[in-house]
Amino acid sequence: TDIVPFDYNPEKAKQILTNAGWKDTDNDGVLDKVVNGQKVQMNLEFTYNSGNDERKSTALLLQEDARKVGISINVVAQDWSVYLENLKNHKFDVFFSAWVQAPVPNDHKQIFHSESFNDGSNYTGFGSAASDALIDSIRVELDEPKRAAMNKRFQVMLHNESPYIFLYAPSERIAIHKRFTNAEPSMMRPGYWEAGFTLLK
Repeated sequence: TDIVPFDYNPEKAKQILTNAGWKDTDNDGVLDKVVNGQKVQMNLEFTYNSGNDERKSTALLLQEDARKVGISINVVAQDWSVYLENLKNHKFDVFFSAWVQAPVPNDHKQIFHSESFNDGSNYTGFGSAASDALIDSIRVELDEPKRAAMNKRFQVMLHNESPYIFLYAPSERIAIHKRFTNAEPSMMRPGYWEAGFTLLK
């Protein structure tokens, strides 16, 4: 709760880009910059898995907002296998993904440890000696208040570096017909264990 979210501020974004040397020198609406002696444009590719309309809609929203500050985004749908392979090989500019957590103490190693860059899911290349050491410590800390404090320190690192833009966490409501007995909720996704249901005759 001590972390102050970044505000939505297109004007500030424009200023940051200008300070980094990105300007629209040819008045075509897209920022450009001379890099290694060649003029390059601020063109990004947003990839998502084909058939996922939610991710496509998000990409199109980002595309429109980015255009307003001079960033061109090409939205590309990819087959699931190609999409995953490109993520694992770090071949992307921007991508949309989702993570599912289990109701057990969180283990950040797979997604955020530098050791997971080639053999895990650290697609963005996040990580430093300090963050790796903190992740390693969290994994073995059994004292819950201490582990909670360490996780909060890690959250601050994630916020400051922003390897991801965390958009939302969906909430769910589960309705079970009264004909079923022993329909107990579960903390594991999807929130119930249907194999345990008993149907009244």
